[in-house]
Amino acid sequence: MLLNFEVKNYLSFKDTAWFSMESNKKIRTLKDNKNIIKLKSWEIIWLNKTAVFYGANASWKTNIFKWIDFLKFITLKSFKFDIEWGIRHQFLQPFLLDEKSQKENIVLEIEFIIEKIRYKYLLELNEKEIVKEKLVSFEKIEKNWKEKVEEIVIIDRDDENLTIEESYFWFNEEEFERLDLFPRDNQTLISIFANRDGKWKYLATKIIKFFLKLNFLHTKSDYTGFTASMLKDEEIKEVILDFMNNADINIEDIRQEERDVRENEKNIIEINWKRIIPDKVMEIVIQHPVYNSEKKSSNVWFELNQESQWTQKLFCLLWPILHTIENNGVLLIDEIDSHMHILLVENLVKFFHWVRSDWKNNIWESQFIFNTHHLDLMDLEIFKKDQIYFTSKDYYWATEMYSLDDFKEIQIRNNSDIKKAYKFWVFWAIPILSDFNL
Repeated sequence: MLLNFEVKNYLSFKDTAWFSMESNKKIRTLKDNKNIIKLKSWEIIWLNKTAVFYGANASWKTNIFKWIDFLKFITLKSFKFDIEWGIRHQFLQPFLLDEKSQKENIVLEIEFIIEKIRYKYLLELNEKEIVKEKLVSFEKIEKNWKEKVEEIVIIDRDDENLTIEESYFWFNEEEFERLDLFPRDNQTLISIFANRDGKWKYLATKIIKFFLKLNFLHTKSDYTGFTASMLKDEEIKEVILDFMNNADINIEDIRQEERDVRENEKNIIEINWKRIIPDKVMEIVIQHPVYNSEKKSSNVWFELNQESQWTQKLFCLLWPILHTIENNGVLLIDEIDSHMHILLVENLVKFFHWVRSDWKNNIWESQFIFNTHHLDLMDLEIFKKDQIYFTSKDYYWATEMYSLDDFKEIQIRNNSDIKKAYKFWVFWAIPILSDFNL
């Protein structure tokens, strides 16, 4: 589960920006509030299930998700990097609108929970190398007959030193030397350890598993094939049909079927290192009822690309949604309001809020974070103040990030009209427009 993240000098973020899914205990007891994860460890940890970001266009709301996607990429994949590559990624870029920042390192930090233990992972890097990597855990220990929380440094690496607490991993000092586990300048230790390990019981692979459950959907993400693969399971297929019909889409059946490739679809693809032109493709088809007057007379099958943009998007979203909930993951969606009605977005939020949770056994604890321009969701009956975040631009066009709960000087009650206050620039994060004249 995601606790907090922090970023500095990355894309549009010049100074340190901080975001938290930890719930403000003073406002967690709203009436009928179900949007809280209650995790019982050596302490009770209260986490928000959802969070929403608002902001003007070009305030770079999407960059909040890009840095998580980048951190996931380098943690999972850097063991493959050759030394001459440096660190290659389309989102690797410091803040460019300041000459000093252009020359400084990027700093990324994430705090999360694995098996009820809190961890903090930090990377400082540039396009050539990882300058610093640090992993710590926060654990309750007994010392002098008293219990206290201790910060245990598991990995501490910089240009000159490397310290590893071996008891958390599968090797000892001799094996570390023999197996040559020393990372290159552009590799993370976590990725190397997990790649050599392959056993989920050790910490590096548990961290990799956490990052695998972070699903970021940008506007061009296409998970249609993943959703289609779930149709083989009849129980999951029924869930998909129920989900789509509950979204006011009249569907009787959905399946995959093989058909001939049409003339305008003939493209060369690569399968097992061979370039071929396929003559068959798998097509997703959806069955709708046909009516004669008011009675159903027959049915008709539509290909998915014949359906509305919304139907196609919902089908694409179903795998990430169901996969996130089943695996206690974190789902991040950029521009969720694209092709999606406000009521559907609201119901999706409530779906995450009301999904059952067994906090003693630590199950069904998924989280959902998205950005939107739908002001109707800016509602204190849907979200608490610490779940509503804003992005705005400072004088130098750098992104600032803050929550509604940060406005301590403003008395915000549960019945306050925060949409109206937002429009009147009380929370800043709106565009400053001039009249459009030709």
